[in-house]
Amino acid sequence: MATVPTDEFVAAAVPGIQACVIMSDSAHVYSTVHTRDQHAAVAMTELLEGARDPATVLTHFVEHLDEDNRRQLSRLLRRPS
Repeated sequence: MATVPTDEFVAAAVPGIQACVIMSDSAHVYSTVHTRDQHAAVAMTELLEGARDPATVLTHFVEHLDEDNRRQLSRLLRRPS
């Protein structure tokens, strides 16, 4: 676990989970933000939303997937929402 001291709090990151532990005097607040997988999905979504041509980005993304991941993506897209 890595800690980053600041003037008013200490933030700690746990590998595999983005978490923030805030300690101010005797008060402690624990908050899990995202798992690593959730963080990756959010980052991918943000990149796609910021693209000039999302369809082209998706095309390139799918072209770079291995066959197992393509099959998994296809199954997920056919799954009812």
